[in-house]
Amino acid sequence: MKIQKVFLFFFIIPFFSFSQKKISGKVIYKYRVKQQVFKSEKESENAKSVFNNFNKNLENNKDQISYELIFNNNSSYYKLIKKLNPDTDKGIDFAKLYTGGKEEIYTNKNKNLKIKKIDVFGDFFLVNSKFKEDWKLTQQTKKIGKYNCFKAFLEKETKGFNNKKSNFITQVWYTPEIPANFGPKGYGNLPGLILELEQGGVVYYVEKIELNNKKNIVINPPQKGKIISEEEFSNMFRKIDKKRD
Repeated sequence: MKIQKVFLFFFIIPFFSFSQKKISGKVIYKYRVKQQVFKSEKESENAKSVFNNFNKNLENNKDQISYELIFNNNSSYYKLIKKLNPDTDKGIDFAKLYTGGKEEIYTNKNKNLKIKKIDVFGDFFLVNSKFKEDWKLTQQTKKIGKYNCFKAFLEKETKGFNNKKSNFITQVWYTPEIPANFGPKGYGNLPGLILELEQGGVVYYVEKIELNNKKNIVINPPQKGKIISEEEFSNMFRKIDKKRD
């Protein structure tokens, strides 16, 4: 126990000294598929074929999809980097949808605020929630590029449309060497920038980092859309699902 306290002391103190400095930047994230996202052992042959196509779409389109995070000391904005596709490709549309391409996410650590701008069939919602998460920090380390990283994870109980509860785990690797409290998909509130995030069989990883310690990037929250809480947004979809039953 004493060893852990000493470790945390020497780990956290440098972070607080660095975090006072002005920092801003831009990060490009890509994704890779770590395991099958959709499993189909007990499903019909038709369902297995559909699930296999979903997994192939995610794998085949990973090189065409990128996400951008811009940040300063206090806030961040995360969104899909839009590219012109010559033809309408349903496969890449699905890959974008599954990996968060229909969302733009603003976070503000001082206000403990996260706003997801979500496109639902052409209607925009501004889904408000808290930025702070109950991360479990570990002493596991690994190197990503030139940065020393620490592992943390987040476990949440989720409820599906059928009201069946399950645990959903998000795992990240963050580096205190870049004292920015942000990361992909709106996650953050850790003692450093998230360089890798694993969720639902998909790993989001850093492709490029541009840091600027001299000027502050101005980041504004999204404006267009209906303001709604996270709980209200979830309940809205549960009601839609019940009507289909």
